[in-house]
Amino acid sequence: VAAFSEGDHMMVGVRARGLGEPATLDCLASKIEKATGKAPWKRVTGTCDTTLELPEGDAKGFVVGHDMVVIASTSLEAAMGRRVAGKDRSALDGRLAWARKEVDMANTAWVATNVPASAAAGLPTSMAGVSRVGMSIDATKGLGLRLGAGFSSTSEAKAAQAELETQLVQLKAVLPLMGLPSSVGDTIEVDHKGNLLRMGMFLKLSD
Repeated sequence: VAAFSEGDHMMVGVRARGLGEPATLDCLASKIEKATGKAPWKRVTGTCDTTLELPEGDAKGFVVGHDMVVIASTSLEAAMGRRVAGKDRSALDGRLAWARKEVDMANTAWVATNVPASAAAGLPTSMAGVSRVGMSIDATKGLGLRLGAGFSSTSEAKAAQAELETQLVQLKAVLPLMGLPSSVGDTIEVDHKGNLLRMGMFLKLSD
């Protein structure tokens, strides 16, 4: 799990059985140091928590239970500390609450982001009103992609759909040049529901 925001704010969570156990962390640190010649972290155990102090000082690790470790950039250390202590809210209960309804989180992988105004300004005219984007990837029987883009209004989503449909005609013609069979073009779907633009595509294993 990775989270980013504008600037140098970054957070990465890794979950694996036993990852947060002291023996596992020390074993990993030993192997990394042997391979790189440099200790990756110093494990610090407090009264109620365990942290990983990184040598460069630009990030910090937090052991979140027996099976999860989260690395947060310095700018997010305080927020991460509060979260580990059971305070504050998940982004999925706040700024990214829309993702629970618009993104299929049961798929192999998913991404959700709010689009900063600075980024939206550089998009094509038809996409200028986009405020959020969510995508899910299904890699169980091939590669299925589902993309949703939220706009400020229904009219903006409808206009973006029309523009995409025009571009898709050109895209389907060049699929063979991209090493994909033309049949892939038949799986591409574009529609909108209210102010949400939706697009899907599916590639079989043979594709």
